[in-house]
Amino acid sequence: MANKKITLIPGWMRTVKYYKKYLGRNIWTDKIDTKTKINTKYIVSHSIGSFFALFNWNLNKNTKLILINPLLPNRSILNWVFRWLKYMLSEKVDYDKNMSILNIFHSIKEFFSLSSINLMKIIKKIPKNKIIIIRGKNDKYFCDEESVKILKKNKIGIIEVKNAGHSWNKKFDEVIEKFV
Repeated sequence: MANKKITLIPGWMRTVKYYKKYLGRNIWTDKIDTKTKINTKYIVSHSIGSFFALFNWNLNKNTKLILINPLLPNRSILNWVFRWLKYMLSEKVDYDKNMSILNIFHSIKEFFSLSSINLMKIIKKIPKNKIIIIRGKNDKYFCDEESVKILKKNKIGIIEVKNAGHSWNKKFDEVIEKFV
């Protein structure tokens, strides 16, 4: 059963159905205004979905954020593409059956518009009791060791999950349940 206190923002090329336990916003398939206030107690976001969550928080400042493997720090598009290719070759990546070929074009456009957001600038503004970052300890390409150092330097709470990488893992659900 979905927790109504949580709104999920999926990772790139994923729909909310892929995550099974949550209600949310299908930002990669639907045209959703990033400025529309999300009325919920928690926003849980995965991967680049964190760009959307942070942008929305910056405008509305009304939720607690749980970011799962956010793409940190900001890097060039080319850098993200190379990291994505390495990730695709190294982690077991399953595909969301709810996505269609037509969604790829919308997803790429959204990726370009969201990737220009300065995440750390926003994260530094968020009260420490309003944000937690959960990271798969084996995430080598997106929320990597460099990200951990930056977060710790800025005194941002981070929970590292053993035996998890960047892809969604049911262990993330267990950690989220402890906070909501």
